[in-house]
Amino acid sequence: MIRTFLNRSTAIFLIALTLASCTLDSVAGPGSPSQESLLSTSARAIDEHLDFIREYLGEDMPELESYGELSGEEIATRALGEENGEKYLEFTYHTYTEGFESTEDVLAAAEGLVSEEELDAIREESVELEASIRRSFETTYRKLSSQQQKQFDADVRALVIKAVVLLTASVVYAFVPTTVFWGKVSAAIALSVAAGFVASAFMGILDYYQNEKNENENLTMTEWLKEVTENTSTATALAAGVISTGNAMLRSTFATSVILACFGIFGIVDDARELLQNYNFKV
Repeated sequence: MIRTFLNRSTAIFLIALTLASCTLDSVAGPGSPSQESLLSTSARAIDEHLDFIREYLGEDMPELESYGELSGEEIATRALGEENGEKYLEFTYHTYTEGFESTEDVLAAAEGLVSEEELDAIREESVELEASIRRSFETTYRKLSSQQQKQFDADVRALVIKAVVLLTASVVYAFVPTTVFWGKVSAAIALSVAAGFVASAFMGILDYYQNEKNENENLTMTEWLKEVTENTSTATALAAGVISTGNAMLRSTFATSVILACFGIFGIVDDARELLQNYNFKV
């Protein structure tokens, strides 16, 4: 029973983090899309997410309200006219379309938008994360067939990429210069998209906690985590998602608000807060 639960818990976390690979307009790697595709896809992402994040942008961008209701195409076009406008839109584009195939793709898309020191710090964290996951699955890995090993490698890379996308999106937003306005809106959209992907993964994990709690109403989050993380692979996968999310939230009040709002959409705010607190993140 516990073994089945643990295996399913790990699987749903990995699967949830690797979904959306067949999104429209995706391209291989972080290469530059055509101007037409960049504008239309970025505009669609803005149209889908701007109303959701508008209230959280008030503190950072109070001027936004004075522009009234603008379409995603209008905002994307204005962003192109600013410093690094095309790069901000491309980062949003690749986040929205799941265009990143490696952590280096993510970091390459952020080059010129954040400092090299920040990029190196994220790169180091991603390398440590991937190595940790591989170590936790080492025994299982040796038992896999050649084809299964290839699939496992792909799953590990996808897990790390999702964690890095969220963290990098939060850093990109935090480092937008004060002279850039519409590019900052685009960066905020990328953060919202990445937060939604991670929130869906959290929901998958926390569903198991709620199911267990329905059977034992006195079960605490701490007790449940202790039970779940006796399996090192589950512990590593869960920690990867929680820690990357917690670090992203520390970057700005906006990042915290948007990530919590995404949790709210999935109805897991209280459980997510408690989960983060168990990993020493105070929300």
